[in-house]
Amino acid sequence: MVPNRIVDYVVVHELCHLKNNDHSPAFLKSFERIVPDYLECKA
Repeated sequence: MVPNRIVDYVVVHELCHLKNNDHSPAFLKSFERIVPDYLECKA
């Protein structure tokens, strides 16, 4: 089992792909707006 914030990270990541189908700066900006600690979660 993983912490809820990691589940949130994955779900938001995939939802952001509905708007940006890549990992462009626009994708990262929208992702970071929702999950500001995404780098910490990614680690």
